[in-house]
Amino acid sequence: MFFFKEKILAKRRRRRGGYEYYIKWVGYDDSANEWIPATSLNCPERLAEFQREEARKRKRSQKERTHSQKRRRNRNNNNKNRVKKRRVKIIDNDDDDDDDEPPTKSVESSNSSSIKSDKDRRTNSVIYGVEKGYKVQAILGINRTKGDQLHYLVHYKSPTIFEDNMELIPANIAKKYCEDEIIQFYETRIAWNDRQHD
Repeated sequence: MFFFKEKILAKRRRRRGGYEYYIKWVGYDDSANEWIPATSLNCPERLAEFQREEARKRKRSQKERTHSQKRRRNRNNNNKNRVKKRRVKIIDNDDDDDDDEPPTKSVESSNSSSIKSDKDRRTNSVIYGVEKGYKVQAILGINRTKGDQLHYLVHYKSPTIFEDNMELIPANIAKKYCEDEIIQFYETRIAWNDRQHD
């Protein structure tokens, strides 16, 4: 008695080497499907059809992957190329000024400008919480940026405009406004050698 193979549904690698194919039999329901070793398979036309279909699926999935990668790359490039605007309040310390509302200044930075001018613009335009008069509760950490500039993670006494009442400020600003907290930060992290000398 001869059984005819309707379709090859899947392929898997055998533990002892070689492959097995999941066969759908003609005239039987899916419960009769079974795995057959490649050496026992005697239907080259069904095997060729299965391999063509697998190649088509691989190409389709590869196209979808490359398409999604291109979309992701384009999205990232669009985000980088956007002009960033940040509103910064400039605090005027003159007591003569009767204005209730301090002037606001809009700062724009784009990737087309040079890196140095962009850094200068940022350091000149950003006003940190300590400069606004927020009280520093403690310094929680220290970080070195790409330009080898140190930044301190400062925790402010609440309430502030910052989420979690924390801000990363450059070392030169921290030295001006919170020297005592910097000293306390380093004192708590010094490991003294308490070994007694004989």
